[in-house]
Amino acid sequence: MGAVNNININLDNLKRAREKAEISQKEVADFLGVCKETYRKKENGKSEFSLKEAKKIANLFDTKIEKIFFSRYFGMIEPQKVRLTINNVRVKL
Repeated sequence: MGAVNNININLDNLKRAREKAEISQKEVADFLGVCKETYRKKENGKSEFSLKEAKKIANLFDTKIEKIFFSRYFGMIEPQKVRLTINNVRVKL
């Protein structure tokens, strides 16, 4: 878990969703426009996601920010709902 202004966030949901969709940290980093190391730090709670990044991640998993970052129980993400754009090419997984 991490914290943004004393609000607990649940990064386990993000990691579980990413792994379930079989998306690498590098792919999400590219999607966000950051290097893999920066993304790794954010996913591990050593650095914080910006609101813009959180919105992009929610869009990637076709869900709300609250479900990814603030929910105790995220539930199942269907891989076909995951959208990823790399090098201006949208890929639906």
